[in-house]
Amino acid sequence: MAQPSAPPAPDGLDRHNYDKDFCTSAFEAFNECRAALARAQAEERANGPERDPVVALFKAIFRSLKGSIDSFSGAGGSGGDGNNAAQGGGSGGTQQQQQQAGAAGEEEEKPWRRKRREQEERRRQQQEEQEQALARQQQQQQQQQQQQQQQQQQQQQQQQQQQGGWFGWLRRGGGS
Repeated sequence: MAQPSAPPAPDGLDRHNYDKDFCTSAFEAFNECRAALARAQAEERANGPERDPVVALFKAIFRSLKGSIDSFSGAGGSGGDGNNAAQGGGSGGTQQQQQQAGAAGEEEEKPWRRKRREQEERRRQQQEEQEQALARQQQQQQQQQQQQQQQQQQQQQQQQQQQGGWFGWLRRGGGS
């Protein structure tokens, strides 16, 4: 847009109003230019290739997901068998078609999902093995403690039998 040209300023009291009107019109022109530039940049971003590869990847994923979601849900029953479209208000095909699509989705396990699932299974198995080993170790420790307690009790009993207390000492001739 062209810059608004200012006619010569009037003399007297109208000068203030004239400057105010000129600034207002110049500001409106600036806002119009800024809005047009923003629209052009948005259109360029929407139609042009994405510079950031991560953003481009996400856009491609969302586009493909949107397409697959649209194909399953349908628009007003498209791809359906007529009866379902009239009754259900837009099912994505017959129930059999949906089950087949679901089965196909289950059969196609992505490599990264399979790898993650296998890692989780290994991690879970290792954790179970560690828990079992810990339980065995605790059992062994308890058994050892019980054996030590039994040995200590037996030793105390033997000492008491050998010493016999005060009476045993007197019997052995203590004090004579």
